[in-house]
Amino acid sequence: MKRVRVSRVCGTDEVNYSAWEPTTMCARGNEQLGAAHGTISFFPSDEAIFEPGWYGRVGTRRVGEDVLALRAGSDERVAAVVAHIKAQEDEAYAAILARFPEAAKGRRVGGEIRVVLR
Repeated sequence: MKRVRVSRVCGTDEVNYSAWEPTTMCARGNEQLGAAHGTISFFPSDEAIFEPGWYGRVGTRRVGEDVLALRAGSDERVAAVVAHIKAQEDEAYAAILARFPEAAKGRRVGGEIRVVLR
């Protein structure tokens, strides 16, 4: 289930909207494998819209093994990574706009929407 977080940039009139989903921290023995997302955060129980736990920002999911199997630097792999990122960003924008339609007037940047309040 996706959650949308709204945060104000301190000292500015900018508000950022971002979509988050539950994620896992991956480890096998002493080997740290990283997380399922490139951007993660732990939300404690005092975050009203989130259950406590680890969340990954939609738009930063790791690429799948099918993409990793492609030759590094190949046109095919680059195209697959670009498509992967675009699909995730579109998913994030859809989740944000479903919850906060007023964010549609904002600037879309990397799966987040930024709105300047005036």
